[in-house]
Amino acid sequence: KHCLIFDEHAFKNGPSAVTSPRTKKNIERFCLGRKPLYYGLEMSGPPILHFQTSDMAHRILNHFYTVIYFTDPVVDNYYKRFVRDFIHYHEYIFCAAGKIVKLLQEEGKERGFE
Repeated sequence: KHCLIFDEHAFKNGPSAVTSPRTKKNIERFCLGRKPLYYGLEMSGPPILHFQTSDMAHRILNHFYTVIYFTDPVVDNYYKRFVRDFIHYHEYIFCAAGKIVKLLQEEGKERGFE
């Protein structure tokens, strides 16, 4: 439903401060019909930002970079690399996921899927 936009001008002066046609077009292309939600002073106040994901209408089952857009490419690359390098699932989660995938593959073969 939404895409979260980080833009320096919008942060300081509100969404209407994004006036560059190129930036507007990039935001529109990124959001693909979703409504842009600009990260601003109001969002930056609380020490924790919580996204409701407890029901199917609010599930975030995509990578963060499909929902969050930084209009400055340098900042965009920085945070993508940060997440890539420092935020990982624990090994036991990967292990459990591997077991589940293996069981699904075995069941699929039993049902005639290859």
